[in-house]
Amino acid sequence: PKGGSALVHRTRLRIFAVVDSKHFELFIFSCILANTLALALVFFGMPDDYAKTLEVLERLFTFIFTIEAVLKIGAFGLHYFRDNWNNFDFVLVLGGLISTIVVFATNLATTSLAA
Repeated sequence: PKGGSALVHRTRLRIFAVVDSKHFELFIFSCILANTLALALVFFGMPDDYAKTLEVLERLFTFIFTIEAVLKIGAFGLHYFRDNWNNFDFVLVLGGLISTIVVFATNLATTSLAA
């Protein structure tokens, strides 16, 4: 990581050490596998409690993958976007965030109309 003041540089180096670690990579890979499994468990006519559990998991994974992207952007700066996998991940994160916002706004509107 390059650029900025000494404090910014030290911070970026620390973040880089985290995102470059095998533990971080293993954690993210495990989350990808768990998220894939959760997506595979969706079926038509599933009970409401089951669907709500899967929705909570989806929001949790969106949060985790958002933190991953933020940390990597913090570590690599705009160089993050030079890697095609990072671009792919970033688009997926944006999609997850948009989905979360739409669900939240829809629930908010439904709650407001019911009141």
